[in-house]
This record gives sequence, C-alpha cells and structure tokens, in this order.
Amino acid sequence: MARPLRALVSTSPLFAALALVAALPSCGARTGLILPEVAPDTAVADTAFDTADAADADADETLDAADSASTIDVLPPIDSPPFCKDPTVLLVYVVTESNELLSFEPPSATFRSIGTISCPASGGATPFSMAVDHTGIAYVVFSDGELFRVNVKDASCKATSYTSPGGAFTTFGMGFVRDPTGTTETLYVATTGTPSTLAKIDTTTMKIASVATLDPEVLSAELTGTGAGQLFGFFQNRAAGDGSSSIAEIDTTTGAIAGRADLPTVSQGSGWAFAFWGGDFYTFTAPTSVGHSIVQRYRPGDGSVVQVQELNSIVVGAGVSTCAPG
Repeated sequence: MARPLRALVSTSPLFAALALVAALPSCGARTGLILPEVAPDTAVADTAFDTADAADADADETLDAADSASTIDVLPPIDSPPFCKDPTVLLVYVVTESNELLSFEPPSATFRSIGTISCPASGGATPFSMAVDHTGIAYVVFSDGELFRVNVKDASCKATSYTSPGGAFTTFGMGFVRDPTGTTETLYVATTGTPSTLAKIDTTTMKIASVATLDPEVLSAELTGTGAGQLFGFFQNRAAGDGSSSIAEIDTTTGAIAGRADLPTVSQGSGWAFAFWGGDFYTFTAPTSVGHSIVQRYRPGDGSVVQVQELNSIVVGAGVSTCAPG
C-alpha cells in the first residue's frame, strides 16, 4: 500500500496544546510528560493546509453525526504511569512507500520528517505497515514479509529474527494493544488474505500465532490499539460497493467485529493507514482521484469526518504507542 515522498511540515505553535492533552489520561495517567521540541527550521514542504486552513475545514467539511452512525465505544486508558517514560511515544508516526519516516502531531496536524529508513530488505521490497511500541520502536513489515525494528527518533533500522509463514501471512495490518496488567502490551496483526486472520507476534521470540478469523469477514484491515486494551480495524466497506471505508472494534480473543462506524466519504485508494489519538481516529488514505495521501479525523463522539492535512506522498503505515493520549 504506498508511493514516494516529500513531506509537508509546519512548525508547531500547538505543542502547548499537545502538552495539555498529554496531561489528560495518556498512559491512563496524568504524567505531565515533556514533549519533544520541534526545530523551527525543519519544514519539508508546504503541500498542505496550515492550522488556519484546518480550522476552516472543520467548519466546511465536517459531516453531521447522522451521516456517520457509530456504535464505537472508546474506553479511557489503563492507569499505568511507569509504563510510559519517553515523551516521543506520545506522537503518531507514519512511513511512506519510499521509506521516509515522519512524526505526526494531531492537535496541529503537523508532519515532521525524521529520516529515511535504510532497512536491509530484499531487493524491491517496500514498507507495507507499521506499529509503534511504548519504548519508541516501530515494527515495520515490508511487502515481502520481512519485519524490521525502526527507532522513531532517528529512523535507524535493524533486522529481526522473524520468519514470515508466507501465504496470507506475508503482509498484514498491525497495532499494539495494552494488556490488562497495564505494564505489558501485545502486537496484533490482521492478515491480508481471505478470510482475514487475527494473530499476534511475540516481540521477544518473534514468533507469530493465530488468534481467530475476523468475523464478519473484512479484507486488508489496518489496525490501531489503545492504552485501554482496545483494538480497532480500518478497512474497506465492501458491502457498500462504493470504495468507502469503515472503522470497527475487534475482539482480541475471538476476532469478532464489535462496534462499527461506516465512513462514506473516506476512500482508502492506493495506500491506507490509521491511528487512534486523543479520542479520535486519524486516517491516512490516497484516493485515486488525488494521487497522494490526505489525513482525515474521525470523531466517534459526534460522527464527524474532517480533512486536516495532506501529504505529497503516499503513507503505507501508521503507528501510535499505547502511551498516546486516549
């Protein structure tokens, strides 16, 4: 799912707002973590809305709740202050098919380029999906099934001992979910085959184990998890037949699709990813009519969908740690 990049970045006058949000239940606790500063000279391009434009988009492009019925119930994070120690894990991270790693700050809809990941992937393989753990390590699966660890601070990459089972398990959507203890987390994946299988990868042994078949069946779901122990999937609404998308909660033990929200104006296109942050979902999609990624915010509380940013490239993976504001 993806294509080459040149990111857009605006400096962040809203980091104060991010710090304020972080003082709310991030990691389930009011930790008062200090956020990383964004250097004012790190802008990479200006292919998108600035903050004022995003505010206008809120007024002009928001859907009424009636247009996006939702039964999704987002829970507050588990209280576990010691779990989250690094302020960099409060942000969303994305990777493009051209191997560029960027951070994304939801309050200001700001991207910042971190660097190009130089993973020792087989010839021609490109990033496919990504998840980020609570220590700031991104797990990136490539199109040939290879799995790498990437440091979100400097984009450095290391191979893992993971061996792809192949077949339907070659590529998958992925996301970390905080475990009930509040001090550990699990990496869940959803295969791209039919039927799609929910599985989990032990990041210590790098072994993959099936959990259950997603029911009802969905195809090529991207995943995001929360500090409250919830897992959500973002997938095409095939029943609608119009290329629109849906977000739904996935039971981590049975694979059952629970609460669901259909997004009639969100088309995944040629590359898609999503992340949960601050009570909202952020989708990164590349509709064929656009040719690059746009970022839309879906708010379960009122069913609104708003375009907040766009990127002159195609995002293929997004990751957010379970320490991010819930």
